[in-house]
Amino acid sequence: DQDLSEIYIDADHSGGMNFLSAQDAQQYVLVAGPSQFSPEADGNPALNRGDTGRSGLNAAYLRLDEYTVHEWAIPLWSSFPDQRYSIEPGATIGFDTAVTDTDGDEEGNWVAWTPEEFKIADSDRFGDLALVSAYDGLDLDIQTTLPPTLKAAYDQMAYRDGSCSAVPRGPGRMRTFNC
Repeated sequence: DQDLSEIYIDADHSGGMNFLSAQDAQQYVLVAGPSQFSPEADGNPALNRGDTGRSGLNAAYLRLDEYTVHEWAIPLWSSFPDQRYSIEPGATIGFDTAVTDTDGDEEGNWVAWTPEEFKIADSDRFGDLALVSAYDGLDLDIQTTLPPTLKAAYDQMAYRDGSCSAVPRGPGRMRTFNC
């Protein structure tokens, strides 16, 4: 079993990709379990072909019954590790995400934010993510719908009633919550 989520970012939207390094576009991977996505990864979560510790990446997962929640906090880079991306309202970055569900010996199923496959080959396959300073004036119908079991777990964590235990993930990394 290797359920995972991936985040792809090309912050300056320069296009193309060279996954021999994480310099111009980055692929971040979080395995929802005790393993890592490849033998070359420097941990879990990981910046593919980059120094995860220098990236500032924070990620965590929560498994609750049949649900798995992935949470990410990722600094943006124009050129990793030399130049951080300056976030400005109105900017558009190259962005995509994919989630894979693999059970037993099966190949696995995946779903992505955009329909393109092999995002690792070319950041032109990413979607566009617009950064806004506020939702005011935008025609959005934002609704949050959580299954009752998952909502209860989030409520418990928010109120810190002791029913969930936090497992540290290492220096500077988020925690995994076991409920």
